[in-house]
Amino acid sequence: MSRLAPLVALGWLGIANTAMAACPYDSGQLLDDMGAAEGALRAGDAAGVAAAGQRLEEGFACMSEILPQQQLYARAYRAVAAGAMAADDEGKARGWMLTANELDPTFEYGVEDMPEGTPTGEVYREIKIFGQPPKELAEGAFSGEVYLDGTATSTPEAIVGRPHVVQLKTGSGVKSWVIKGNQFPPEVLGAAVEEGAGDGKKPKKEKGEKSSGGGLFSVVGWEKSVPKLPGCAWKRSDGSCVPPTKVPFIAGGVGVMASSAVVYFVLAENAEQDFLKATTPADVDKAADKANLLVLTSAGLLVVGAAGLTVGAVLDAEGQIAGPSLHMRW
Repeated sequence: MSRLAPLVALGWLGIANTAMAACPYDSGQLLDDMGAAEGALRAGDAAGVAAAGQRLEEGFACMSEILPQQQLYARAYRAVAAGAMAADDEGKARGWMLTANELDPTFEYGVEDMPEGTPTGEVYREIKIFGQPPKELAEGAFSGEVYLDGTATSTPEAIVGRPHVVQLKTGSGVKSWVIKGNQFPPEVLGAAVEEGAGDGKKPKKEKGEKSSGGGLFSVVGWEKSVPKLPGCAWKRSDGSCVPPTKVPFIAGGVGVMASSAVVYFVLAENAEQDFLKATTPADVDKAADKANLLVLTSAGLLVVGAAGLTVGAVLDAEGQIAGPSLHMRW
């Protein structure tokens, strides 16, 4: 096992180099190889699946385009995983399967996708049992327009222990890398190169920046993000990021819901007094109208507050609404 470890590490670092002959690798080539892998998988052709899966994996580091849908990345990753399974490399296959499931958690293999009992389907169903661990932040900040597994992102974070495709879009085109975990290449971490970096000295801290020290928020599992990270309002104790877009929705939602409770209690007190003071049917009608108005106001505030709180809770790290995805076959 000790002899294999360096080879595995070199394999990760050497993916881009082994793919140089295929560069550039466009969406047409990717779709062809993906279709070939899926066709071979349906036919039970292990050699065909392995060959197409290898072409796909080598092509990732040479991709010259951003694919239009995250599900396409997931589909390509599943094809690479199937190729790895056919080549008896279950460890690699599980890594790509985990990333594919992260991107497209609703996907399930069907009887039409492969012969019954194919190991690829069995392992894929096995990895779907486990939940997704939190993303981990890398040091530095992205420089330029960066995409991770097909999604634009401003925060250098990814789930570790599995492969990802990171792409940098510039005026001259798209450059791609296959990385493991959050090991982003220096080209996309422009802000990580600070004064003093690379000479054995620690980077200088920003003015007013303090060292992480826990405090009140550490008691409840939160602490202030140090150093400040782009697109990150708070940093959880597990290293994952709470995007700033969550804060106004959650805080506003809680505040509005609290005001709903205040209005309701004011309603209860005032309505009782109004009905006690009523001496004519007109007074009773007036008190009832006032009570109804306060009930509707309280209910409206409750709905608005709950909506704001819900939106804040489901926002992801890029400020996008996380919701159910539609699985489509191409």
